[in-house]
Amino acid sequence: MILDVVTVQIVAAISHFLIGALHLIPGLTREGKHGWARSWGWGKILIGLANGLTLFFDGSNVALVERLLNLMLIVGMALCVRSVALFGRRSPPRILLAMMGATGLGLIALMLLQTTDVRWTVAMLGSARNLCLIAITWLMLGIARREKLFTAWVMGGFFIAATPLFVLHMLFSLLAFSAPAWEQEAQWIADWAAGVGIIVVTLTHFSLLLVEAERNQRELRQQACIDGLTGALNRFGLDRVEESLHGDVTVLLIDIDRFKALNDQHGHAAGDMVLRLLTDLALSELGQRGRVARIGGDEFLCVLPSGTAAEAEALRKALSHRFDRAVIAAIDVSPPPTLSIGIAAGSIEDGLDRLVHQADEAMYRVKRGRQSRDARAAVA
Repeated sequence: MILDVVTVQIVAAISHFLIGALHLIPGLTREGKHGWARSWGWGKILIGLANGLTLFFDGSNVALVERLLNLMLIVGMALCVRSVALFGRRSPPRILLAMMGATGLGLIALMLLQTTDVRWTVAMLGSARNLCLIAITWLMLGIARREKLFTAWVMGGFFIAATPLFVLHMLFSLLAFSAPAWEQEAQWIADWAAGVGIIVVTLTHFSLLLVEAERNQRELRQQACIDGLTGALNRFGLDRVEESLHGDVTVLLIDIDRFKALNDQHGHAAGDMVLRLLTDLALSELGQRGRVARIGGDEFLCVLPSGTAAEAEALRKALSHRFDRAVIAAIDVSPPPTLSIGIAAGSIEDGLDRLVHQADEAMYRVKRGRQSRDARAAVA
């Protein structure tokens, strides 16, 4: 079966150019903070122009203009690598960057030497394309691994699939030029590898936009679950946590004593600072053992899946102690805010609200006990 490679190349050149142009329109791409869309757009445009204009030559890669187009192609691919690096906030391995630079210098050297051996150009151009694909694959899989994005895994898979196809294209093209006896068969395999590879690469044109869309959706979901002032979970986030809980759960309900007086005397900025301080301390003490949610103005809930009473009591003491010391160091107020913490434990199947109600009753017993001690101390 004969593959019309020229038609495939024409379609690929047009698609690269159009996709590049679309990435340069801010209204359609919502360009990221680091300019990745601009690099991707210019890279695709250069690749499209280089692939399209080379069709007007005989493919010998001897003419100076044709070699300049090959260099343009490498620059376009390098811009695509830069785009993915900016998008993922990582750089490819230095060895890959050095090898990509070496291929570009090699093409420049071929232009200066005026060699007519087309195999050198095929080797340089093929190596540059494959190195760029490897670099993009490495960066894309890094994004998928760090951010756990499904679309990044899919796009990384497409780049993985394209790489061996273009390796085959390069190797069999070299074989076709080196072994006349195998020229027809080798060129047939090279054409098919290039054709399928171009189709696979075409599927990746919108890869960064798709990954960005999933990234933005995840960020929006996270923001919807987070209290904007403190960084703790809000009630919506707490509801989502509750859905994932099973079995026994221990909760700690935290209330800041004398918080209203703090706001009245020192302003809401001081109150906000204390709220953030408590959240940071609670997150530090809990670590990966549980979650912290802000369920009211100065009320917080710590949720410990499978936490024991001893762990909850140790957490209560540590958090109260650290909070007392941190507040005294952070703000000059007398008497300083303190924490009243109530603890409750039970099965989550009976509902989190029931546990919160029990912890609330325990917290008010602690608060009344402290008020009674303070009153006796004042009389004495």
